[in-house]
Amino acid sequence: MIMRTATWANIGNSVSSNTEMIGNIPAEMCFTVHKEPLFAINPTTDERTKINGFSTVINDSTGVAYGPVSDKYTAVDNLEALGAVQYIEDFKALKWGESSRGMQYLIGSLPNVNILGDEFTPHLVFRNSFDGSSNIQMAICPLRIVCQNQISWALKEANNSVNLRHTRNVGEKLAEAQRLICSTDKYMRELNKEAERYANIKLSKNNIDKIISELFPIPKDASDIQKARAQAKIDQFKKAYKCSDNQNFKGTAWGLINAFSDFASHAEIVRKTETAEENRFMTVTFDPRLFVALTNLINVYS
Repeated sequence: MIMRTATWANIGNSVSSNTEMIGNIPAEMCFTVHKEPLFAINPTTDERTKINGFSTVINDSTGVAYGPVSDKYTAVDNLEALGAVQYIEDFKALKWGESSRGMQYLIGSLPNVNILGDEFTPHLVFRNSFDGSSNIQMAICPLRIVCQNQISWALKEANNSVNLRHTRNVGEKLAEAQRLICSTDKYMRELNKEAERYANIKLSKNNIDKIISELFPIPKDASDIQKARAQAKIDQFKKAYKCSDNQNFKGTAWGLINAFSDFASHAEIVRKTETAEENRFMTVTFDPRLFVALTNLINVYS
């Protein structure tokens, strides 16, 4: 039997008793940064010419340059960007790291919650970058323990994420982010309500097949390779749907949602590059569109 793991299992560094912490943040993440003008260098003469309108962000601890960014870009270091975790009761930092593109991230857990007889561990995931490629983002991501399925789902009555641009007034917005992240218990209560609602929505086999085919469409003009890849996704999704840990919810909308979270969290990686695990973690955690298509289809066919 293949053990399923969280999307972040094979990336980053694990927080241990030997990890130096500043509050709830690993000390190695608590470096400061500053901006410097960006120059173009003539390879022949070594002459430097300032590039107007652009700067680069420098790591004060290592001297690493993250840019280029606009001169209007305000670099917010991790201690300020992730400061909200200092105020979250029972937050336990688990993993942290830096992506291949220099993006900083921190993953932590909160006490377990029971949803429809399953234990879920709410996780808070934070990321920050200094090259303009990403905003400061924070997400509530419950993990279904029995199968390590990750749910990243913005609910109508309780959002699960914050997305903040690096701007001069970001400090005011970080206070708003702190309030949202500290209301994780509200999000989990709403998730439980939605789980109960979707568990009571019955779906026929015919409608389930229609939903799956629309989730993973195979165009008529698709090449053999494209057809094979789409069919592989369909097969993986159906396998997740039929999995033993989903038997109590087969024939229901919640069963499809469980299967989709399993598929998104554990689908076989086609191109096994050095950054494949990292890319999946980022996509599953921070792409709010993942559950939208499925729930829209459920509403159509229920």
